[in-house]
Amino acid sequence: MKTSNCIILIFRKEHTVYSYPKNVLQWTPANVRDFLLDKQLNQMMPVCQQMDGQKLVELYKLCRSNSPIMLQIIRSETIESRCTPLSINVYLTFLYEMKNLIPEDNTESSSSQSQLCILV
Repeated sequence: MKTSNCIILIFRKEHTVYSYPKNVLQWTPANVRDFLLDKQLNQMMPVCQQMDGQKLVELYKLCRSNSPIMLQIIRSETIESRCTPLSINVYLTFLYEMKNLIPEDNTESSSSQSQLCILV
């Protein structure tokens, strides 16, 4: 007689409340994990393991400046981790959620103001 080594998992539908500091630059790797879980960005977990808030912001900046390339890089990293490849929906959700967390870059507004002064 063969015995099975299967594990049966039973999930209860519960709503977990995650908390993390408002300032993303103060996040620990645990805060990053909680953010990804809170925003249902689980597919990003293999890529963001051990990232703190500063590294997450750098990842976001790379994604904003080189979006198609970064999508391919992140997809390949998830595949290498033997996880589900990153979907475009999750990638776009990551960009959207990060944009909401990061204050606007002051350098862009200052250069716009400088150009405006030159024109006047």
